[in-house]
Amino acid sequence: NNKAKGDGGHFRWVDGILVKAMLTGKWLHLENVNFCSSSVLDRLNPLMESGGELVLTECGAFEGDELSEAGSRVIVPHPNFRLLLSMNSISGDVSRAMRNRCIEVCLIDNTESGNVVHVGDNEVIATVSTMDALDALYEVGIKSSSVANFMLETHYRECRHSSEMGEEQPNIHDLKQWGRVACSLVTRGFQYAYALDSGYQLAYGVHENAICDTMHAKIRNAF
Repeated sequence: NNKAKGDGGHFRWVDGILVKAMLTGKWLHLENVNFCSSSVLDRLNPLMESGGELVLTECGAFEGDELSEAGSRVIVPHPNFRLLLSMNSISGDVSRAMRNRCIEVCLIDNTESGNVVHVGDNEVIATVSTMDALDALYEVGIKSSSVANFMLETHYRECRHSSEMGEEQPNIHDLKQWGRVACSLVTRGFQYAYALDSGYQLAYGVHENAICDTMHAKIRNAF
């Protein structure tokens, strides 16, 4: 009939799975979320705030809809709505802004070998604190596992030394500061060994060379 009358087609907004889940209180699982475009994920950040909501500027408002000051449709999630995100960090990451809005759960292989990580020449049980420390180093730019293990081994050595001396032990913030300074110096053109030494001395307040000659080969690919 429309063709007979010469009328063109019409676009009609249809709520997607996210909006439907929000309105009905369903649980929505976004699998491999790190494969999604960052511009799309950024739209979810306001929703994941405490008391968050989703503003739809792409569609018109329906009767009874809540509207923003700009007249856009606002979706207030049902109290039972939950958003679950899963990913394998080997394939990439999501923004720190999104991770800060989530409760993170790390699933470690439940085998004898899977519960152990090598830190230097030592085997260390993969506790939450150990995995958090390695993740923190990766976050600030230390991409080499051998260098991250070396830094963590040095960090533990400083913790043991401080404990023996009855002093306050270094924490993960000192470790991150070391990695952050080292990456900054490398970006500015300094050699890797100098960058790690300088970051170590600044973060831990020591005045000695922390990098032995045998480590130079391992840290060439640190950044």
